[in-house]
Amino acid sequence: MIESNLEGNEVNNANIILFFDGDCAFCLACASFVKKHDKKQLITLRKLQESKYEKKDGCYESILFIKDGEQSQFSSAVIGVLKTMGGFWWLVGTIIWIIPKPVRDWGYHFVGKRRHWFIKKIH
Repeated sequence: MIESNLEGNEVNNANIILFFDGDCAFCLACASFVKKHDKKQLITLRKLQESKYEKKDGCYESILFIKDGEQSQFSSAVIGVLKTMGGFWWLVGTIIWIIPKPVRDWGYHFVGKRRHWFIKKIH
């Protein structure tokens, strides 16, 4: 788990927060997707650069999802975001949740290591 160095008011001002790498084009695209599909606007988006989290090997290791004070990262964070968005995305998150966590996290890291290639294909 990422060590939490958040100020108390950073978490208290918003019940549900998604921290993402604001310097990563793929992460920005994913954050835009969340903003577009979070119809109830439950998720507050914040850049990891605006928090006190530290980079590992020059980049952030994972997104960080905080809901009701509980933190999740890697594939569990993705599932939390999808389920919070509700509707069809809740179903997608539930289906992904069925996959064993080590396999899900492998997939998260697979995409993460190739995110620059993926963003080129999307655009």
